[in-house]
Amino acid sequence: MKFSCLKENLLRGINLVGHLSLKTSSLPILGNVLFKAEKNTLTLTTTNLEVGIYHEVRGKVEETGECLLPARLLLDLAPLLPEDTIIINTTTEGLAIKAKNLNTTLRTAPITDFPIIPTMDKPAYNLAVKTPQLTKALDKTGFAMGRVEQRPQFGGALFVVDEQNKQTLTIAATDGYRLSEVVLLLDKPTKPFKLIVPATTIHEIRRILSQDDISETFEIQATDNQINFATEASQIISRLIDGEYPDYQPLFPAKPLTVCEVHKNDLLRAIKAASLFSRAGIFDVSFSAAPNQPLEISSENANVGAHRTTVGVKCSGDKVFITANARYLLDGVSAVDGDTVKLLFTGADRPILIEPSKDDHIRFRHLVVPIKQS
Repeated sequence: MKFSCLKENLLRGINLVGHLSLKTSSLPILGNVLFKAEKNTLTLTTTNLEVGIYHEVRGKVEETGECLLPARLLLDLAPLLPEDTIIINTTTEGLAIKAKNLNTTLRTAPITDFPIIPTMDKPAYNLAVKTPQLTKALDKTGFAMGRVEQRPQFGGALFVVDEQNKQTLTIAATDGYRLSEVVLLLDKPTKPFKLIVPATTIHEIRRILSQDDISETFEIQATDNQINFATEASQIISRLIDGEYPDYQPLFPAKPLTVCEVHKNDLLRAIKAASLFSRAGIFDVSFSAAPNQPLEISSENANVGAHRTTVGVKCSGDKVFITANARYLLDGVSAVDGDTVKLLFTGADRPILIEPSKDDHIRFRHLVVPIKQS
């Protein structure tokens, strides 16, 4: 194998695929990156048996071939390479990396031990999502995913194309204490589906989305047990989480009893200040809202003291007093686009709904379950 490319192209590829290998401890062979040179492209591949990532590095192939290299060493070495053309070729001693004033040899691992990543021959579902929209959607939902230990279905994000509206993609995530939902408009209708994508896969997709030169759309293909996300240069193929995602739609208030509209930054500051006086491990802050009155945000801790502040807002409806986790509230409010936020209440024992005052290209809603007061 002999391949040459710019340092920035190689670094980007190693950063995209290498981190998945670092999260794998079950099999030592999975801590490696597969280098495969063919058709004027160097393809880097990693897997943890649940998720597989491919990335094509632009460059020049002089000799085809493949080898297996340790991910940790590559991630540490790649940023230190000179800003120059990098020449990579296999030798009897391993893999040689050459550049200006640099000559390095890396020991390789046996390729035969590296698992074959299953491919998707006949996808049942196909859709394309604009990259900026998918980026926003995962930023607004990813933080709400739970752990597999809590409940397997919570350890991922729900992707849904509904039978009633085949031109929208809904992405939702919950850990049982808060829930985020985003609805995206697709360019064209697609076949309905309901799939749960693992959290690890979502995190790796967000890593790809963070790149500067990513393509304008993300192609998504899926069967009932696999899903594939692809751009021009990168691809992620993943198993799906089995099981039924809980029906969360009834949690959204059909007719809220109290509605408050508040400036986003004022609300964030008020919640952060109150959280300093919340109880350790509970992070409880309380909202008190009444018609034509400012929203009151408070918290009290016997070991610290008490805090109370008001935020000028437009409130309508019934009087309400409710307590919730400050961290969950801050995550939800921070995810809202725009300058103003709506808080919708349906009583002290029902979830708080957080949403933007105006929807842009996507619809975002965030629910926070209240803390029961003793």
